[in-house]
Amino acid sequence: MLLVNWRENTHKTMKILIHVIFNPGEANEETTNMVLAELGITEYEHESVVTGMYSLVLEKGDERIQKLIDELNSFENSPILREERIYTKIETDSAELLVLYIKALCGDGYNVYGTEFDKSSVCPVCGSGEVQKSDLIINKFEMGNKDIAVAYSFEIVISEKLAKILSENNLTGLELRPVRHYTTRMKNEPNLFQIIPTCTLPPLASPPSRLVKAKEYCKTCGKSGLFIDPPFYYQKEDLSKVKVCDFDKTTEFFGIKLTRGIPRQAVIISQKVYQILKKNKIRNIRGEPVHLI
Repeated sequence: MLLVNWRENTHKTMKILIHVIFNPGEANEETTNMVLAELGITEYEHESVVTGMYSLVLEKGDERIQKLIDELNSFENSPILREERIYTKIETDSAELLVLYIKALCGDGYNVYGTEFDKSSVCPVCGSGEVQKSDLIINKFEMGNKDIAVAYSFEIVISEKLAKILSENNLTGLELRPVRHYTTRMKNEPNLFQIIPTCTLPPLASPPSRLVKAKEYCKTCGKSGLFIDPPFYYQKEDLSKVKVCDFDKTTEFFGIKLTRGIPRQAVIISQKVYQILKKNKIRNIRGEPVHLI
């Protein structure tokens, strides 16, 4: 996922970017580079050593997108397209609720280092439904000097500095749990915390929210194999019937049950939280307005 720190649109209207992600295969790398050059696409990321993945971003409406897709469809692996909406400052600053996106990573989470989960209510078909019951255990070296990051399995980890800021502002809907280092010895070990949203919003309004069921979608529990093509929509009437907090989570779980991760609920924050993060210049995050209808 390619996100830019506090990327705010200086134009008067929202911009839509198209992320094109693809793996042409080693045999097609030369052809791919030629196609990109012919189309005048010079800015892209290429992980040539491990995955062979290419990632590039073009603005929606750019005629080169379809030309590129036509070329890529001749390869074995079809490209993945993802829209990213870049809202104006006025739009983000006036939204009551925003989806929290975090760019920075802090390594493995889930149960890789021994974090304990309650499995008494897991789905018998897909295995989803585990509930974390112990403090999160990670390799704290992976956090570095970041104030906020997510593990590969999407647990949110924050610095002691940010934990203090959030606590001082009397925010609702969150629990701050200590994060433990995976070994007993770490020189100058930092105090890190995990954000656990405690408030759950009603189901998304769908449509117009575009929920996508992957082939791995579990019909038994509905917690694995579900994805969303933003934006997020909620009915105002539905929200009026529940307590909406500063930190909320969606009813829906997104992602697929994997060996090193589980489906997660999206995190929704209030405008108050958004402004606190901006005021304190917290990097590596983005807030996308939630649409209330």
